[in-house]
Amino acid sequence: MAHNGIATVVFACTLTAALAAGPAVVFSQEVSAFDQNGNPYPALEINPSELDGMQRLEFPLQPDQMLVVETNLEDPKGRGVAALARTVARCLRYVEQKTGRRLRGDLLIYLIELDRIPLAYRFEAAFDTHLEWLEVRLALIQAGEPLRGPRMASSLADLLYDTLPHELGHDVLRTLPGLLLDTDRGPSRHTRWFAEGICEALAKGFAAREAPHLLPATWGRLRGGRIIEEPWIGTALFQWEQQNSNPLQLESDLYGAALLATLAALERIRMRDLMDLLATRRELDGKALLALLQEATGRGPSALLRRARDLAQLLEPWEFPSVEPVSAARR
Repeated sequence: MAHNGIATVVFACTLTAALAAGPAVVFSQEVSAFDQNGNPYPALEINPSELDGMQRLEFPLQPDQMLVVETNLEDPKGRGVAALARTVARCLRYVEQKTGRRLRGDLLIYLIELDRIPLAYRFEAAFDTHLEWLEVRLALIQAGEPLRGPRMASSLADLLYDTLPHELGHDVLRTLPGLLLDTDRGPSRHTRWFAEGICEALAKGFAAREAPHLLPATWGRLRGGRIIEEPWIGTALFQWEQQNSNPLQLESDLYGAALLATLAALERIRMRDLMDLLATRRELDGKALLALLQEATGRGPSALLRRARDLAQLLEPWEFPSVEPVSAARR
């Protein structure tokens, strides 16, 4: 849908090993925007090594883990970067507590202030590998935008309360060697719906605890209830591949449908208990995963979808579940 003349926005984020000598890792993030005629807007190239006033701040998260913030803010301490670090620490603890899995490695956030946020941009940063990065992320903020409170820069709020807990969820799932995850270059294992559902449950659960005022917007963007009633949803969801030709709106809707189906399973088993169960199994593709969920929760594919349809009607953003089993009365 067009907004202010923008028809489509496409987001991509990668972390790759560099082939050339020097820094061994390159982090890139690209946002492409197209007008209503399909013509791309010119992309601004952003390279932190070319920005004035860049500095590096380090914050301990746990005894063996830290957050590194690379920023061009003039007064990062006065602007509240320490509060940002405390939010990251709470996010990390939340994901670990809910999943029962310990995440290792440091986090790196590029916090870049610009006079104006471009419609389209490409950000690229190269760095050495003396630290083991668990996550590398970017937030672009407009000059003067606050870094905390209800008027926090929307891009930073999205990062802290949606993107970061979601991506940490993927990091958790990668600790389960028996779960065959869909990857960018591998064959489809048809577990994508579950992976995205778990990650969205963590993201929305963290937002419900930390920033409930954001839930109506983030929940509304998923619009899982929009397609959960469709007769083809079972095939589309449980056969959802990472490489596909789905329209962007359908991809977005499938995230919401995956969340609803996953919540239907989490009503019957705690997430951390489910992670422990997954850790005991091997060669879990989509078919085996659905069989395991039926064994653990009593809900097979059809039952998960039926309950997902109920949840689409019952759930309100301000009462988003805490990803713990609910009472039998609400099942």
